[in-house]
Amino acid sequence: MSLVQDTLVIYKREMLLFRSNLRTNIIRSIMFPLVFIVFLGNLGNTPSNIPVAIVNLAGNVQSQQFISALSQQNALSVKAITTQQQAINMLDSDQVNVVIIILPQFNGQVQNAPTIDVYYLNQQLSLGNSLQFITSTAQKFNSQVSSVQQKAYLPGAAAGSAQISFTPTYGTSSSYRDFLTGSVVVMVAVFGATFGGGMSIIMDRQLGNLKAFLITPINKNAIVFGKLLYGATTAVLYSMFALLIGLAFGVTVAMGIAGLLWIIPIVILTSFGFTGLTIVLASRINRIEVYTIAAQAISMPIWFISGAFFPTSSMPGWLQAVSAVDPLTYATNGVRDVIINGSYPLGAAAFNIFVQLAFIGIMVYLGMRMFRGTIEEGK
Repeated sequence: MSLVQDTLVIYKREMLLFRSNLRTNIIRSIMFPLVFIVFLGNLGNTPSNIPVAIVNLAGNVQSQQFISALSQQNALSVKAITTQQQAINMLDSDQVNVVIIILPQFNGQVQNAPTIDVYYLNQQLSLGNSLQFITSTAQKFNSQVSSVQQKAYLPGAAAGSAQISFTPTYGTSSSYRDFLTGSVVVMVAVFGATFGGGMSIIMDRQLGNLKAFLITPINKNAIVFGKLLYGATTAVLYSMFALLIGLAFGVTVAMGIAGLLWIIPIVILTSFGFTGLTIVLASRINRIEVYTIAAQAISMPIWFISGAFFPTSSMPGWLQAVSAVDPLTYATNGVRDVIINGSYPLGAAAFNIFVQLAFIGIMVYLGMRMFRGTIEEGK
């Protein structure tokens, strides 16, 4: 048979084994995203006692009621009601995280008028829902924050100048759960690859099936390609389960259906690359427990430095340099662009795909070469 036919035979065999243990595989695939998306996703959802300074230029009853509303629920902690320059100084010196300026025209009568300015430092990473809380509270007074995207204050600039449109870490209209889901979808693909191609090679070796494959008249490269397809398939299935869990618990894909058409190929590329990596490991490891430890010791640090829990821009400089060569960084950024920003710029997509393809090429080449070395050594 041809290489393609041999590969499909190996692939079908692996999928039959997967289906025979379907319940266990499904349970294993949903536990990780459930824990991270459902439970850890709540960590950034409720702002608590975020220190703010308020400048009340309106000085009317409605503005006082607005300040009282902000102080309720312990979402914000009002540190001072002061002048604009003093409030900006407090922001510069990290005494407060947010400055709210209530403009003179704030009276609760003009529908959706931009009568509130919000300033915050660019490096603040946990304000997304605090800003959303301010916006929603303002809307109750028939007002809104000036511009849909809050304005970021550049330290050292004069008050009221050098304002730029800036979207916080996970978007003013998104939650930390949306931010976290992007990384979980990618990591589940890595876990699927770990329990796919590489582990199946070790299982076949322990059960004696690998020797049976080697004495049959099939192309030996078909074993690697079949395992790659199997690992990629299970990885994509696991990732889709993770995405469905996120959607079920309130995660929104800003790009809509078109976003799903982007997420799937991103996950496929990720799964191929890391399935190749697991085959490299399985070619030199004979015991499942050693393989599992080695795979996790590699995949977990790679996941953390890809910006799993917070943006890579907030990392130390040396760690940002390491993150720049991490293939998971580009996969995670791609999925987050789709989920949070609602767009995947062509330039970013092309570069991310190039990095993923390069990683796949290296891992598949090494996997095939090391697997052949294992065959020749009779292991």
